[in-house]
Amino acid sequence: MSGAYGDQPAGAYRRPSPVVVSFQVIRELFVRVLVAPVRSGRLRARGWPNGLRPAIGIGLGVYLLAVVLALVAVPVRRALPPGDAAFGISPQLFPIMIMVTLVLLALIGAAALHGPWYLRVVGLLAPTVFFLGFARFADRPEPLIWPAVALLAMIGFSGWRWTRRYAWWEFPALLVLHGAGTLGLLWLVVRPALNRGSLDVSLETVVALMAVGVFALPFTVVSGAALAEVALSSASWLVELISRRISLRALAVLVGLLAPLSLLIIGARWWTSIVPPLPKLIGLSLGGAVVGLTWFGWLVVDSLIDRRERAIGRVAGDTRLAQLPLPFRALSLGLGVALVAPFMINWVWSRTEWGLWPVFRAVGVNYRPGALTERLGWSVDPLTAGFAVTVAAGLVITAVAVRRRRRGLAELAIVATLLCLVRLLTLLEVPFVAVSLDDLAAVVVVVTVVATIGWAVRRRLTPVRQEAVALALVLGLAVALRELVADPLGWLLGSTGGALMIIGLVWGLLTGGAEANQDSPRFPRPARALALVGYFTIAMVITAFDQLAVTFAVDLERFALVGSDLLGTGLLLTGLWAVIGAARRREEILEPMPPPVR
Repeated sequence: MSGAYGDQPAGAYRRPSPVVVSFQVIRELFVRVLVAPVRSGRLRARGWPNGLRPAIGIGLGVYLLAVVLALVAVPVRRALPPGDAAFGISPQLFPIMIMVTLVLLALIGAAALHGPWYLRVVGLLAPTVFFLGFARFADRPEPLIWPAVALLAMIGFSGWRWTRRYAWWEFPALLVLHGAGTLGLLWLVVRPALNRGSLDVSLETVVALMAVGVFALPFTVVSGAALAEVALSSASWLVELISRRISLRALAVLVGLLAPLSLLIIGARWWTSIVPPLPKLIGLSLGGAVVGLTWFGWLVVDSLIDRRERAIGRVAGDTRLAQLPLPFRALSLGLGVALVAPFMINWVWSRTEWGLWPVFRAVGVNYRPGALTERLGWSVDPLTAGFAVTVAAGLVITAVAVRRRRRGLAELAIVATLLCLVRLLTLLEVPFVAVSLDDLAAVVVVVTVVATIGWAVRRRLTPVRQEAVALALVLGLAVALRELVADPLGWLLGSTGGALMIIGLVWGLLTGGAEANQDSPRFPRPARALALVGYFTIAMVITAFDQLAVTFAVDLERFALVGSDLLGTGLLLTGLWAVIGAARRREEILEPMPPPVR
């Protein structure tokens, strides 16, 4: 037990009053949960090469403008004249979209010059899709020569700078190349199309922006999962900060009060829902089955890693809660890429067919441009296909993590994968698999209370297990209540999903710089910083335009809610199983407490 439970000699000191203790806990909780992650995870400019600060500064400026625009989207949308398209985007935003997109293309292009192969692919694919989005309005192929030359220049520039160090003029050079290709398209293609009346500026504003924004969709999934990370950190620190300041008897009283209070809160949410009683009971049973499935998966993975640890002569360890957030971020991004991959591929294919249509039409090849799903004759929704890819990717990640004895990543991956599997079966209309977060939370709280009663009856409710029970109950509440943090902003925006994205993207940029501060020959530090700022800025920009539009080309909220409901819940359940597993073995749950923050 990391706290000291009343083991001081009598009269050694005077305990502070409950009010003072409460203020101390709140202050230190704020520092541990919000301030410390920002201090350790922010971007650090020390040691950056010349020219990187202005590029990052421009990207952060666009990011801040997008945040402000997203927050005041409702009055801005009412003040601007609506567009003719169903999206309702004002045509006056078209030039702003062009300038912002050019900056974003230059940012991710500069990151791609020195980054891994997948960044290079995206760095060249994004401007290609952007140009093709305008090329479809050409009435003849000759005007497309100019953007084609610009793309060839970008490819040559990328090959030339591949093995060289970052130079200050790379970002301006890419900005000029992208700007030249775009200006050529605007003058030679868009202007004549406007004169002919064949181009809807409102529609093209959204379509052109998503040509770049589609590559940042995985970050909307990550943004949805961010609140769960904060919830896990808050729960663990809250229990730790309180337990180290109270006596054994007070801790027992606290657990005794928290158990019925948790049952009351969860029961009230579950019972006051609009679902009829019988479906409620069925949902609760399904929630129990899903929770049991994740517990079984966690046990299997944990035992497999224990076996591999013993095979090489190591003592099998346990997952600490502090070890979960870092692999969770990488896992969220990886599964986010898997989830949106079918949609991304379908979107890029569709834009490519439409963009090349004038060229093929000029040489006598007549076809009707369409999406890849139409070519393959598939009727499956891209999100459903994305869940299938996510389940497969999650199983592969689990297997690799078990082989490499990365316990936290393996446990996170199997729990999140099983939750995604349940959602996939629901989308495929398999009966009796749909389950809500309230059902999962109710099962978690009930199971924890039953385990507590069992330990208490057998007089095995030790201080370590009391701390575990308190943490498990708080995690159970977090499963159902964590989105309350986003509700005030969601009320302001009229969208809970939009609030999740804004909060998550701000938190991700503020705390996600730890990896970007590292350096390696394969992924140098300038490329890491540019990629971090570039892709988070793209995600924030499409979030802002989503809030400005009446409807949007992509349902961004679906991806954010997947991150919150499945990946975020997977993190909380993994933390819960780690806590219960440690309590069963009567082992410490949390890391030793560092000195109080002064």
